[in-house]
Amino acid sequence: MIKLLLTWVNLGEVYYRVYRRNGEIEAKKVLETVKKWPVEFLVGDEELTLAAAKVKALHLLSYADAFAIGAALQYKATVVTGDPEIKEASNKLGFPLLWLK
Repeated sequence: MIKLLLTWVNLGEVYYRVYRRNGEIEAKKVLETVKKWPVEFLVGDEELTLAAAKVKALHLLSYADAFAIGAALQYKATVVTGDPEIKEASNKLGFPLLWLK
């Protein structure tokens, strides 16, 4: 069985991007849609936050990307993305990646 994980930081990134492009109403619709998915939403507790901070300190990534990678490392999970910066980090850090582009 596949378990889907998403940090609130990364969902926040989706929200602000949709908000900028399409406005608040669309951003709220996307948020409500994603919240209905069978996903475990990860809160940035101490362990996850420090894992993300370590990734951010050692690699040229956004903080949101560092959270996705920190979660992947912590949960031994595959990152699903089309972000080239995360792809490059995958090669360096060795976490599994499912490329979307």
